[in-house]
Amino acid sequence: MKKIICWLLVTSYIVPINSKIADPKNFIFDRRQSARNSYISVLHSADNEEELYILKQKKAGYSEQVTQLLAVFDAIGCDMVNSIQSIPSNKILIVPAALDFPGKHFPNRVATVHTYIPAKPVKQGGPFKGLKVNQYFYDVPRKSRGLSKSVVSNMTWHPDVPVLCAIDTFTGNSDRCCDNLVYDSDSGRFFAFDFSEAFNKPLTKMALMQVTMLKEKGARYLSPEERVALISYRNAMAGLVARNYPTKVLKKIDKYVHEMFGDEPLTWAGAAFLNKRKQFIKNSYYYAAKLVVALNDLIGDFDKD
Repeated sequence: MKKIICWLLVTSYIVPINSKIADPKNFIFDRRQSARNSYISVLHSADNEEELYILKQKKAGYSEQVTQLLAVFDAIGCDMVNSIQSIPSNKILIVPAALDFPGKHFPNRVATVHTYIPAKPVKQGGPFKGLKVNQYFYDVPRKSRGLSKSVVSNMTWHPDVPVLCAIDTFTGNSDRCCDNLVYDSDSGRFFAFDFSEAFNKPLTKMALMQVTMLKEKGARYLSPEERVALISYRNAMAGLVARNYPTKVLKKIDKYVHEMFGDEPLTWAGAAFLNKRKQFIKNSYYYAAKLVVALNDLIGDFDKD
């Protein structure tokens, strides 16, 4: 059976100790693979052909440098998942723009290397087909976005789902669509990955509003299964708040950007994009901390009911 590993790659040229830069000597190009929004290459370990990785370069959807900077936030999101160690995820390495690396579609652009996830989208069938946990649909009223009653109900489907929802809330990830809501039938686990489009929707603020409304309606509005799911969601959110203070996260972002581009200055568009997402992280954390308090108040009512 193939040994499956998931690494995300963020670009760099010299591979210093304790960096996230991928060493090209460790990877062999296998084949190209089609994808909707990215150029994908399948790699394997230089030491083991069974150890698969995915090299990813985003197709241009923004300016060239902004598109490359999305890799930073994909890496940051996965770091946040791994900080609480409650759900499987990929890890992240970096392939700098200036680094010659096997499988690159654009030789002079940043790439990311992901360990191959042994899971399939739930939309392809199985016990979780039809599960929806996206917290930001454009075609629903604003008051129904966020941690809505339907999301809370769907969190009861599997013990990993409340954790995944808490991660998406904390990271402002509005892209937990059918393609990246994945489940591995062999391990019985969901995977939390793909955060390049995160840190751009105020989901912690929305969740705080939804939890406040739930408390006003009373604990009887929630089934026993939904209460258990909310406790798991609260525990994951509290862990994320405790381990991802903004000062620490922002320093890590600067480190990853330097590993990607070295001393090359950011363009105006790149700097504006980076500053906007940094400010988002600070604002989101503020509401996440308030959300934990509100969840504690709501959960405290469960025993009184």
